[in-house]
Amino acid sequence: MKQHVLAAIAVAFTVVGASAQQAQKPEPPQASPQAASAPGTVAVPVRVQLVMSKYKGEKKVTSLPYTISAATGRNSRLRIGADAPYSSTRMPQKSGTDGQTAPAAVSFSYRTVGTAIDCTPTALADGRFRLDLTMSHDSISYVDDATSPPQGAPVFPTFMTTSTLVLKDGETGQLTVAADPLTGETVRVDVTLTVSK
Repeated sequence: MKQHVLAAIAVAFTVVGASAQQAQKPEPPQASPQAASAPGTVAVPVRVQLVMSKYKGEKKVTSLPYTISAATGRNSRLRIGADAPYSSTRMPQKSGTDGQTAPAAVSFSYRTVGTAIDCTPTALADGRFRLDLTMSHDSISYVDDATSPPQGAPVFPTFMTTSTLVLKDGETGQLTVAADPLTGETVRVDVTLTVSK
């Protein structure tokens, strides 16, 4: 009986000692705010401006600016446009009973025109930023040039590019230069990156 009591007391001391040791163990160190803010883990806000310009020779014909507020490591998207009507069928004119010519009957179709931009900026170790960009632009125009029959019919110019630029704060780079095969105009897209304060 005495041996059983002594064994129980020994077990109790062992449990108490283990609990005391467990209580004295230091807690694992918490991650410091600086560690959580390691480079590449914090989203840096940036502003990306794209200017799509058309040139006829050296003369600028049009200029379309777009600005996107973005953050590093995240994709930003811009969609702007409209469903534009164009005449798709024109019935021949008919003479009325009174000898007057009736106006031609015209039917219309619609086509989506506008610009779509996808932008993903990434902060690099040297303080520069990599911009992964996709840009597309669709429009409607009418060619009145007699060498491009049928005269007055709508044409649907399309433009699309997927490319990467590496820029520093305040720097401007050229995304692409391309020639329009129908008009001969040159399309240029310039990109400027600014770190938001």
